[in-house]
Amino acid sequence: MLGKFINKIILSDEIVYSGSIDELNEKIRLNNNKRVQIEWQDYHHFLFFSKWSLGTLQIRGFYRSDLGISGYATLISQEDGTSKIILRTRVRIELYLLAGFTILANLIGLITQDDTSYVTLLYIPLILIWFWLIYRFQEKILFKRLKSVLNSQ
Repeated sequence: MLGKFINKIILSDEIVYSGSIDELNEKIRLNNNKRVQIEWQDYHHFLFFSKWSLGTLQIRGFYRSDLGISGYATLISQEDGTSKIILRTRVRIELYLLAGFTILANLIGLITQDDTSYVTLLYIPLILIWFWLIYRFQEKILFKRLKSVLNSQ
């Protein structure tokens, strides 16, 4: 049940690239895009990052403690010589922490029957949804930029 919920809140997409994985690797290596950074993990997997992220206040080139706005790609060779690229994001740790804080704050508010618990019941979940929407908006932009890099000649 948790897996189905997580699959609904992560962003995923598929692209069919008209060449082989080797051709895709060469194209990415030669295309120095200023908006998307790609790091190969192995022959069939790479990470892609936004070089600038408002939602996580990060700019590539500076020290980073996490990945910022990023995605994960899995490459699958097709029999017709094309490559299928499966793009996915992961649930950010900040959303887990904020969700845990929401549950804890609401439990404490209900146990103590404090009047502020009603405010917490309303505002903290709204904050959680707000940050998730900010991340989702930037993840969609990142997917669009990666697709334009892969579809460019």
